[in-house]
Amino acid sequence: MERTNSVIRISRGRLAALLAATVLVSIALFSLIFYHWCLHAKRTEALTQGDGPLWAFEQGELEVVEEDLDGTTVYGGAGYQVQVRDGFVTSVRDDNKGFTKLYEQGVLTSITFDNPLGEAVALCTPFQVDSYLEYPVRTTEEARTIRESVDAEGAASLRDQGLRCWELDNGYLVVET
Repeated sequence: MERTNSVIRISRGRLAALLAATVLVSIALFSLIFYHWCLHAKRTEALTQGDGPLWAFEQGELEVVEEDLDGTTVYGGAGYQVQVRDGFVTSVRDDNKGFTKLYEQGVLTSITFDNPLGEAVALCTPFQVDSYLEYPVRTTEEARTIRESVDAEGAASLRDQGLRCWELDNGYLVVET
């Protein structure tokens, strides 16, 4: 039995095209991974380091900006805004970091934030991306269930469930994650 060497013959043009296609696919894949990584990092930052507005509100550093007839009071200052309605924090906005947290009866339901790469994607590609993104944290029903648990058993029940909460000195309870 004779042994023959098999040789794959490929022209330089095909080799160049294959190399170019590999590079383009690698760039596209890296770009998508980097884009989603940036979104995840921004969401994580808002969830874990987004307590500046609540801290300023608790310390009394925010002034009353607006009082509506429906009972909503808006506090603001230093790039922060906190809305309170019927004794519950309903939204917290941090213009310095570019995010807003929305609450249902003081329980976090969603986070909206500026798309960190929205302008870059719009400039560099033909794709249109949302410049402001919203991520749900929990449903309204889950928030109401948590609130009922707090009303029945107190704030200690939240810690037993592994939830992080702020018991503000000014009487407000805010449930985070």
